Amino acid sequence: MRVNDEFDALDAECRNAVSLAKSGLKLLGEMRYPTIGLPAVFSCLALGSEKLLKLTYGVSRKAQGHSWPTVREMKKYGHDVWELDTMGRSLVLQSAHLATNQLVVDGWIERVQGNPWIDQFLKILSNYGAYGRFHYLDRLADPGIDRQREPTEQWKRLAAEVLKGDDHSEHIEELTRKMAERLDEAFRDWWTMYTRAWVHGVFGGGTTINHGYTLEINSRTRPGLMHHDR
Repeated sequence: MRVNDEFDALDAECRNAVSLAKSGLKLLGEMRYPTIGLPAVFSCLALGSEKLLKLTYGVSRKAQGHSWPTVREMKKYGHDVWELDTMGRSLVLQSAHLATNQLVVDGWIERVQGNPWIDQFLKILSNYGAYGRFHYLDRLADPGIDRQREPTEQWKRLAAEVLKGDDHSEHIEELTRKMAERLDEAFRDWWTMYTRAWVHGVFGGGTTINHGYTLEINSRTRPGLMHHDR
């Protein structure tokens, strides 16, 4: 692929990933009940995450002097956001020492590793991509399918964890708002860990850094700063 073509393809896919992530977070923020509207939230965030992680895998390969992964290589991961993130975080951790500002990258890694909900959130997105999208269609064909595999049921368990310690006598809309805000922050922090790695040269310099800025979904540049583009 010619250099300009590769730049254009990376730029387009980065923008697609950001568009999906922002759309999913917007929908999450608009929820007024813990489970209404989830398919759209899951669809946008799962696909956006998959794109971010496959892009990260690709640029890491290029930074190591290899060619971009083949279509077949990418397809073997399917929609498994969990497996892709496991690999992606490993790549960030292994190469963080190459960052132009390792303290920033390490700060985001620490913030994500310390979050009590992001792993469960990503597992739900992964399960949604793998089999949850068609849970009810599958149940029409096989009524014996475990209902606990339905992503909404997994989400309810996550919501209970997120709201543990809150006053459950509050109106359901207020509890949903709190849940959405906390998970929004967790997801943004996770996403920003990757984009900071890109921007600070963990996966090479040059245009990769430019694409890292394209991938940003909020205005924070270090942990603790507020984001302003909800």
